[in-house]
Amino acid sequence: MENIWQWVESNQSILLAVLAAGILLILFLLLWQNSRYRKLEKRIKAHESGALDKTLEQEAKELRMELERLSQECKEEKRRLTRFMAKEKKAIKKVRLIKYDAFATQGGKVSYALALLNEENSGVLINSIHSTDFSFSYAKEVVRGEVDQVMSKEEQAVLEKAVSERERLSSK
Repeated sequence: MENIWQWVESNQSILLAVLAAGILLILFLLLWQNSRYRKLEKRIKAHESGALDKTLEQEAKELRMELERLSQECKEEKRRLTRFMAKEKKAIKKVRLIKYDAFATQGGKVSYALALLNEENSGVLINSIHSTDFSFSYAKEVVRGEVDQVMSKEEQAVLEKAVSERERLSSK
């Protein structure tokens, strides 16, 4: 025990410096905690007084308004898409052409039958007959793959090819 007291007496200045440093460290930590406590206390008071609630409430209201606006835009885009798809079904998608010789005396396959149909197999069938002396073009309305007029074999063939194109289009 005497050795300990001797050591303390001989190292008094070092021990005092270590104790002073410890006290300064504790004082610094106490001030830092006090600062954090005051900041937290200010936030709690601001929240209790409603200052923060108003901004949160206002932000929620703005977000709700933005959501409603986006919802309306989405509905409008759906309506546009529906209208576009209805129009798109009526667009010509199936095009078939058969060239042929209308007369045995003339070659070169300058006559043709052309089918232009939409997705529902409605459209027009055009037959153009050419010779060295004349040229005639005939158009026939096609409704759901049917023509109510007499058709030539070339017109029948081109219409069948165009109508059968459904499988190829729908498999894409």
